[in-house]
Amino acid sequence: MLGKTTIAVWLILLAALVQPVFAEEAPLATGDLIVLGARLDVAPRQMTVAVGMPCEVQTVYCEGRVEPPAAMMVKGSLRGPGLTDPVPLTTRPGQPFILEAFKRSGTYTIYDISLVLDGQAVLPAQADHVTIEVVEHESEPSDQETSRDPDSSN
Repeated sequence: MLGKTTIAVWLILLAALVQPVFAEEAPLATGDLIVLGARLDVAPRQMTVAVGMPCEVQTVYCEGRVEPPAAMMVKGSLRGPGLTDPVPLTTRPGQPFILEAFKRSGTYTIYDISLVLDGQAVLPAQADHVTIEVVEHESEPSDQETSRDPDSSN
């Protein structure tokens, strides 16, 4: 019968022989590990609209397959011509900021866009702002201009 000491010696020798074999083998698998977390973005980041036309800026929320908590909101602030104070904007993640028709032309900016939970900003948007160029309506050509024949001498 083998003693405890003999068994221990055999186990140590076996481990010493086996370890180099496993250490020199190729890895079982290789690859890249991509860790996905929550992300907030907006689209489009720049747009042009006519005076008097409403528009919207879509918020894009991604956190894998997880739905955002019911209390989570996307907030931002709007500045531009004729706005003495920033106008707060709020929507649910994945829903658009709905902007009423602009009354004045000029450059408007939505800034400080972030996910907010329980009154605390928890994640800024990837775009730090959205630029909205509001332009006057282009005038329609008159009937006289459209019916005129360019080849006529009149």
